[in-house]
Amino acid sequence: MTDDGVVVDAEERVLRLVLDELEYARRPPLFERRAPIYGSIVVPDDRSLIESGELVDLIELDAQPLDVARRFADGRSTYLVRQPDRPLLLACFRRSVQYEADLVEIQADLGAIIVQRIAMGVTRAFTETGAEEWAGYRWTNRPNTRSQHEALQPLLPGVDKPVLAGLLELAVHWLSPSRVGGECVAGTQNPR
Repeated sequence: MTDDGVVVDAEERVLRLVLDELEYARRPPLFERRAPIYGSIVVPDDRSLIESGELVDLIELDAQPLDVARRFADGRSTYLVRQPDRPLLLACFRRSVQYEADLVEIQADLGAIIVQRIAMGVTRAFTETGAEEWAGYRWTNRPNTRSQHEALQPLLPGVDKPVLAGLLELAVHWLSPSRVGGECVAGTQNPR
């Protein structure tokens, strides 16, 4: 990651868990020549999963070895929860939270790092600054809408903040991951 200029800002014990989860997501065991989709949430010591409104249940998996517990985490509605020096948990959400926009919102609410492997084989980690993505040959960082909104708002003083936030979310977290292009053009009104 460092060679590609991508840095995950986290405390050392949390970073070790994140790197372990990223390595597993990049190279999961194959079943009938297919790699399963996967998801995990690495929660720092000072954070709690209970804050997420979409969470239904936390199931303790402390009796399960890590490789077995990972089989339950489908990266759609169930995610393996890892915290330093705490037992493994399975987070079960009330609806599918597999899309980037959902995961960015959950990451912002929790302050955790979310690792996901999607069906196309892309591994990504959602951090406070954006999505760190492995596409098979290198890591890239795509900034999230929060950081882009802060940078764009001073340049577009006439644009309503919620409107700009909504347009950015659509372009960055819905269209871009779907490989759909979009263009935003801001202009000024010229009263005549």
